[in-house]
Amino acid sequence: MEITIIDRVQNAELNREEITFQIDHSRAQTPSRATVIAKLAAIINSEKERTILRSIKGSFGLQQSIGYATLYETAEEANEIELDYLLKRNGLMEKDFKDE
Repeated sequence: MEITIIDRVQNAELNREEITFQIDHSRAQTPSRATVIAKLAAIINSEKERTILRSIKGSFGLQQSIGYATLYETAEEANEIELDYLLKRNGLMEKDFKDE
């Protein structure tokens, strides 16, 4: 799996950096969110807690996916701004399990 940064935009209003990237996963399935977060955080010299993976979209027949992530200055800012479902998907908040 290889990740290439396509675009990095600084969003001063939300005090974060918005990153668009391409994942080349030749001869393999689309990587898990945890794998992508770890690899992306290593590439941009960040901590996983400050890197929020918002989406990964693959194209049928291609072994490439496009991803979008946000990078915050601190993990606390990420917890304040991001929606709960994104924090749960990224493993930064415990999932709620309803009693049946």
